[in-house]
Amino acid sequence: MNAIDDLIGRVIEREGGYVHHPSDRGGPTKYGITQATLADWRGRPVTAAEVEALAVAEARAIYRAVYFRGLEAVTDPKVLEFLFDYSAHSGPGRAVKALLVVLGGKALGTVDQASLFWPLICERLDNFLRIVGRDHAQAVFAEGWANRITEWWRPAGTPVAAHAQLTPAEADGILVKGESGAAVRKLQAALGVAADGSFGPGTEAAVIAFQKSKGLPADGVAGPRTLQALGVTLEVA
Repeated sequence: MNAIDDLIGRVIEREGGYVHHPSDRGGPTKYGITQATLADWRGRPVTAAEVEALAVAEARAIYRAVYFRGLEAVTDPKVLEFLFDYSAHSGPGRAVKALLVVLGGKALGTVDQASLFWPLICERLDNFLRIVGRDHAQAVFAEGWANRITEWWRPAGTPVAAHAQLTPAEADGILVKGESGAAVRKLQAALGVAADGSFGPGTEAAVIAFQKSKGLPADGVAGPRTLQALGVTLEVA
């Protein structure tokens, strides 16, 4: 397989098999190919049963022919895969629009394409928020959409299915003022302050004092270096 085939294979794996959720505006879908997309591809109306019977080889052909449209000049592998996934998830036009938005009028060939990755993440999240804001019925998909985005920046192999049920501290392993929970209690115990599980001003002051004593940046944020110096290991889920 070549690189494009690999990208298509990973998208098909993310999309899964046949789904017909009553709130999904795309209707019946298989491998991420909607009923409308399949009808356009075949040049005639198709039934839900035909979507369900879609073969993976035809789905691959559709992705190769349709969903890289407008992305031909993207050469950064990570940006290309992200935009192709966006195209598969929200449509080729949406992915190209996102690229134009983050370019802000600049030509693609004049920028470091790798620098577009994080702005594209933000644009996609912004788009999801606007979709849910316009149609509250789409909120049922919010966790899945968030997990799909999260997979792009969390360490490989990190489970994300229950990400929406985690506190920020549990989700990223970095503790900051305003967070709470068992992870904060663990930090407080290591600092020798009242372990009430609430990262308030007192805990922040204790973190800053500890950081100063160890020659660490005194920012009050218990990040990896501070936690390591304290001997604190968090079970990031």
